[in-house]
Amino acid sequence: MTSVKHLTLRAKLILAFGLIASFSIISSGAAVYLFEAYQAKLLSVSQSQGEPLIKSADNIEKLRTLSLQLERIKSAEGLSQRILALEEIETQWSSLLTDLEYTKSLNQDLSKIYIYNPESIQQLLTAIPIMSRIIGELYYTQEQNEKIHYDVLKRQEKILTVFRLEIQSSRLQLAQLMEAKNSLKLNLLTDIERRINKLTSLLLEGLSSKHNQELSKLAHRSLIVLKEIEQLTNLLDHDIKASTNAWLIQARPNVASEDSVFQQRKRQIRLKRILDSHIDQHILKINKLDKLTYDSVKFLKSEVVTNASQITKDIALASKLLIALAIVCLISVFLIVWLFVGRHIIRPFIETSRSMQLLAKGETQIAIPKSKEKEVQKMLRSLKVLQRYVAKVNDLAEKDSLTNIFNRRHFDKILNQTINDKQANSSISLLMCDLDHFKPYNDYYGHQQGDDCLKFFAQILERLSDSASDHACRYGGEEFAIIILNKPSHYAESLAQLICNETSKALIPHKQSKCADVVTVSVGVATLQIDEIKDVNHLISIADKALYQAKNNGRNCVLINEENGN
Repeated sequence: MTSVKHLTLRAKLILAFGLIASFSIISSGAAVYLFEAYQAKLLSVSQSQGEPLIKSADNIEKLRTLSLQLERIKSAEGLSQRILALEEIETQWSSLLTDLEYTKSLNQDLSKIYIYNPESIQQLLTAIPIMSRIIGELYYTQEQNEKIHYDVLKRQEKILTVFRLEIQSSRLQLAQLMEAKNSLKLNLLTDIERRINKLTSLLLEGLSSKHNQELSKLAHRSLIVLKEIEQLTNLLDHDIKASTNAWLIQARPNVASEDSVFQQRKRQIRLKRILDSHIDQHILKINKLDKLTYDSVKFLKSEVVTNASQITKDIALASKLLIALAIVCLISVFLIVWLFVGRHIIRPFIETSRSMQLLAKGETQIAIPKSKEKEVQKMLRSLKVLQRYVAKVNDLAEKDSLTNIFNRRHFDKILNQTINDKQANSSISLLMCDLDHFKPYNDYYGHQQGDDCLKFFAQILERLSDSASDHACRYGGEEFAIIILNKPSHYAESLAQLICNETSKALIPHKQSKCADVVTVSVGVATLQIDEIKDVNHLISIADKALYQAKNNGRNCVLINEENGN
């Protein structure tokens, strides 16, 4: 019996059925042909749709990274940071162009979706050195503004010191002699001092102004004040007049020249607008490519599902054909032949067909059948590759790209499934979490640190949640939610308090918070029996009310809404 097991298929059939050897060869040949055909078809699907699908998903991430780099150029203060960001953008654009062309080469149908002109992207890359020069000029003008700011204040302090001494001297003479001439001199000195202060204020205001129209008005007012000072200076005594004239010689270029404070600032504004225009062109191209790439992902996913469904039908038909051939060939020795064919051929086909039907519906948690036959093993390996592709697509669709926890789509899906099942004696808890005063945090610390804060808070939720019953999701912006299934209400309350405490203990600085000097969170908790819930919005509304009350109670706290399902 042991020796028979080691015989080839043809040897077993010849040994068992000498009279029907020809039928057995036909049956086996058909099976081998079908195995190879479906193996080739699965490999073709993997290469023409699966690999481009993964590449397209990677391209979407690269486009998002590129968009973040452009935003960093807008917000970065230092020259080195902007230049480094520009170099990264040039490298990422080149890499992205290569990946896009490679993705198109994997599937010719993608050429109909990826309709873009590579030369337009090359033009953007050609303009990057211009952007670099603009950034250099902006940095230079910024340094000049800082130097002018320092010089203006220093010269103001110097001339005002002279005027204060002269005013003090005039006051002493006026007190001693009570002469009208000294009184006039004192008034004149005071008038000039006031106008010097006013001119200095206008120059400093010009250094920080952001509008050309406002700069023109400031320049006009400064010129008027400068002329008034010049006119009044002519009435001064010789000593103080010399000091004032020396100050005027230094101040005039800052007021009325091609390199005046106002002209420098106008140039800086113009350069900033040109830089923003270049950046906007990059962002416009990124948005267009992002849409094209998203369309390609939808197309490829649809193709994978369609091909998987067609292969499933073909495999089902092939299974019926093999069964028919097996019946014709094996009627006389039903038990022997049926056990062999059913165990080694028919069963793997049926199990593969079922797995592919589930895969076509988007189910990735499927059992891949096992077989000792090499031909079946190759097909099953291709099926596993396709399973990984579909799983990655599903994961991308239900995971938040920033925090890597579940997103709003997964939240809605789990909530709807749970409430629609209406299982008796089962409960559901919903925790709505909102980071306190997060918008001021984002404005003060910057979007990059704001993103890091959201990631850190998401890690807290994942660490504290029970993966078997809890679903931690990003609800939107700085709001997060946790769905807890079949756990008592005190578990939800304890988890909410633990989240609140752990967030405070993280000691993330938050100088703009009105409730603490670190990042804190407010949590609203709602627990209901599933059969008491009218709809999804009912449960969300209860948790939202609790969150709203927690905010009204001073934030950085947990509030449990006692409302029931009635």
